[in-house]
Amino acid sequence: MSAENMESIEDIDDYFYCVGRIVFFCQCIEHDVKLIYVMMRGDLSEDEESDVMGHWTLGKTVQKLRRLDGEGSDHYLPEGDYDLLESLTRIRNHCAHECFQDWVYESGAKHDEAFEKSARRMLNDHNRLAKLYRSVERVRMEYPAE
Repeated sequence: MSAENMESIEDIDDYFYCVGRIVFFCQCIEHDVKLIYVMMRGDLSEDEESDVMGHWTLGKTVQKLRRLDGEGSDHYLPEGDYDLLESLTRIRNHCAHECFQDWVYESGAKHDEAFEKSARRMLNDHNRLAKLYRSVERVRMEYPAE
């Protein structure tokens, strides 16, 4: 899947497409962050790896990975990426539980205004996560080769 930015949300189909991509980015980023942590540790038992991959929350993983990545002089992810990773759960939860409620129950001009406001937020979140997705994926793909 291309992780390119979206330029605009013109209609409801674009909105649904954007929401779907946000969910995709969130799932892949969360999985990759856990995998990167496991690879960086390198000393986990199979049971410990399984626990990280299957049971750890994103917040716990990000916190531990940030600490582990901060131990050396070369950092795999920049500080700004860690800041966005800490916001990922909020973005995902808004997307999954609230974004449609932001506008779907409004009518007339309020509906259009609420839709546009929500679309701007979704577009911003999408484009920030597209960039983060590329960054995290790069670390996952290149980690063992470095």
